[in-house]
Amino acid sequence: IIEYSLRNLTPAKQKMFYYALQGRKKGTGILARIGGRIISKGVLQAPARHYEEMLDLFKQHGVGHKTMFVLEYGTI
Repeated sequence: IIEYSLRNLTPAKQKMFYYALQGRKKGTGILARIGGRIISKGVLQAPARHYEEMLDLFKQHGVGHKTMFVLEYGTI
């Protein structure tokens, strides 16, 4: 689970980051490709095996973040 803040970004840079996550058309961004999802505003879930890729995205866009690794087990 990654918590992030776009406070230090201009509205244009926030939109660019959102496009990188979700894509200009839903399902075309990095989250769809790696199997991640937005949980709420400023919080997303991504598979741990793609952590380095997500970290690069945050660094590239200058987005502050905090990561918590969670083990999910079982089915619903």
